[in-house]
Amino acid sequence: MKSESQSPAPSFPNSLFIGSAWYPEQWDKAVIEEDIHLMRKIGMNVVRVGEFSWSTLEPKEGKYQLDGLREVLDLVHANGIRAVIGTPTATPPGWLLKKHPEIGFQEPDGYVHRHGARQHACYNNPIFREYGRKITEVLAREFSKHPALIAWQTDNELRGHQKICVCPLCHIGWAKWLKDRYGSVEELNKAWGTAVWSEHYDSFEDVPQHYRLDCWSHHFSLALNYKRFMSDSAIDFQNEQVRIIRAHSDLPITHNSEDSLDEWDLFKNLDFAAADIYIGYMSLMSARMRLDTLRSFKPERRFWVMETGSDSFNADRMPVGLLGCFGFLGYVSGSQAALYWCWRQHRSGIEIQHVSVVYSNGQPTPGWEEVARVSEARQKLEPILRDYSPAPAKVALVRSESNARFFFGEGLEANFSYPAKMTDQYGTLVELGVWRDVVADRSPLEGYKIIFTPYLPYANPDFLERMQKHLNQGGAWVVGPYCGYREKDQTVPTNAILGQVEKLLGFKTKFFCPANDLPISFTGGFEGKTQMHATVFDPMPGDEVLGTYSGSTFKNSAWGISRPFGKGRVYVLGSEIDSASRARLYTTILDREKIERVVLPLSVTLCPQTTCDGRKAWALSNSGEAPHEIILPATGRDLLTGQVTGKKTTLPPHTNAFIAFE
Repeated sequence: MKSESQSPAPSFPNSLFIGSAWYPEQWDKAVIEEDIHLMRKIGMNVVRVGEFSWSTLEPKEGKYQLDGLREVLDLVHANGIRAVIGTPTATPPGWLLKKHPEIGFQEPDGYVHRHGARQHACYNNPIFREYGRKITEVLAREFSKHPALIAWQTDNELRGHQKICVCPLCHIGWAKWLKDRYGSVEELNKAWGTAVWSEHYDSFEDVPQHYRLDCWSHHFSLALNYKRFMSDSAIDFQNEQVRIIRAHSDLPITHNSEDSLDEWDLFKNLDFAAADIYIGYMSLMSARMRLDTLRSFKPERRFWVMETGSDSFNADRMPVGLLGCFGFLGYVSGSQAALYWCWRQHRSGIEIQHVSVVYSNGQPTPGWEEVARVSEARQKLEPILRDYSPAPAKVALVRSESNARFFFGEGLEANFSYPAKMTDQYGTLVELGVWRDVVADRSPLEGYKIIFTPYLPYANPDFLERMQKHLNQGGAWVVGPYCGYREKDQTVPTNAILGQVEKLLGFKTKFFCPANDLPISFTGGFEGKTQMHATVFDPMPGDEVLGTYSGSTFKNSAWGISRPFGKGRVYVLGSEIDSASRARLYTTILDREKIERVVLPLSVTLCPQTTCDGRKAWALSNSGEAPHEIILPATGRDLLTGQVTGKKTTLPPHTNAFIAFE
């Protein structure tokens, strides 16, 4: 059997794909043939099938009906369309729940899920896992050699709906997870500080699950670690499928992440990253951040946008051309595929109002023309992107799930949204014209000049060691806000207010406390205000003060400091600040560290490109309603149109350009 961490070479290294999630099990052969005809007409070359079809594939226990899926794969192959099979474990069939109702996912309020939804079975239930292994092995054995197949997808949006299960088997799994993590219950009590409120535990089995409490909430350490346990459980469930598929297939495996897990661990044993990104549901800025994030998980391979919508989910219409711009941005940001959910509108079920490419009667929806624009862009970009790829960035924005996102929600700020706050930070870098990567706290950090780490309550020892190396080699580190004030289990450090970050960097923190709207006078000659908690520093000889509190509270005390470290420099920020002040402060830091910036209107996105032999290009997209004149670094040629450009070019509304420089 192959190792679950083995990464087979992709079978499609030089291709770009456009396609759709497709559910042929819902339709007769005439509709299936019409679908294939329409897909070819619009230029689609890949479909994803299977991920919700367990009851069709196994209508009765152990009685598999695979001919329908095989016929569909034969048809798409005959028509030059490739396929991705998704394992169907997100929707276990009714006969399984009827026979084993105990596999149902149990909510913290006691409700046990029954048949009729999706993700309604517990990832830790051994009965569910056994049935999941069986259907996965049947599919892997039967279809691994089919010529239409180019990749596998595990399940669907793991942990995207049900988040916290407290069933009895999860309690058993929780105790084992704790034992594996801490070794002894004495170590757990020590790490969590359970002397508070008499919460000392005598055994791992005594540690309760994350259920609802009337008085405040659970011990913060418990709440944090139960989230980690739930994430690890889903990933372990996935990795079981990965091992089975790899025993039969050399094709690459991925998962369509909905961003509800620790994505570093999620993608660790997969061959390429993939995610569902709906710009009809999220802002274009959030979508751009997801693209820049996915690029960092498997930098040696292109990621996939496994699902996106063909239209808006809201009453407001999606601006004409926006979807075409996003499709282009996906490809030039490092995506290999854009798949739309779904192809044909469901005629029944909970998602009948979901956007689609064609209606249930086969008529094109308003999204058809937008998808056609992306299809045209794919054809033009495929030969170009065989040579070009996103240029290396000098700036990294660090995000973390287990050491950041999973911390928030308990006890720091009301309604704190880690994704929203990270998008604000990302948006500032975009506004300032910085080409950037968004990386995990476990990603390689070599090659970056400046690393930003906002909202990183716990900086683990490995990360700190790598940051120390980064600074010693001449890099810069922008620390905070909210960096270092917690230990790994959501306890408070006792060696310094900002813990090991403070001890490593050698600065001195005087206070850390709630303090909304305190005025700050920044050294650069501008004013701002704190938001949420504020930190007060006690400058030491050689420290540069970045700003001081100018009101009566903490008057003239240091809000932020900067100091040399090795050959590099750290900038320690004292609080979240208003966006205008953040932009001015970051401008000062970026200019000081000699980071090249290209400031463009926010509706214009720049993705710098490069080739192995050093040729450079700008991929540009204007998603706005107005034309914009762009100043280029050199004369060049738009590889999409063949037109030669001077050092200026005008980008009309809703258009894209790929300008290679001479």
